[in-house]
Amino acid sequence: KTFELVAVERKTHTAENHHHQAALLGIWSSDIRGTVDHAIQTKTVTESLLSVAVMCGLDKYQEAVRCFIAQLTASRDFVTAASYLLVIGETKQAITMLVAEECYREALAIAKMRLLLMMK
Repeated sequence: KTFELVAVERKTHTAENHHHQAALLGIWSSDIRGTVDHAIQTKTVTESLLSVAVMCGLDKYQEAVRCFIAQLTASRDFVTAASYLLVIGETKQAITMLVAEECYREALAIAKMRLLLMMK
């Protein structure tokens, strides 16, 4: 009975575009992979969802992170997007994106810190 109630609530939240609440209910009911897949499909990945996406394996986690990066880029949050590119090991892509968006100081800071580490 409880699972049915949660499923109904989850569908209601999804229909009303309350994706964060729907995702929480998905996690509560142990449907983490389904919740992550749905968030990727609807481009509604959140930082809190990323924290549990790792439980679905590295490939799924990276897919969720890439989706989140696309969401951040679409909302013009390039610095946070660059941070997540670094999380998945895409240092050069992070620098390139920041330069393209004229975030030169951030790009230079990452280049100095990360590329020097790569050269050692």
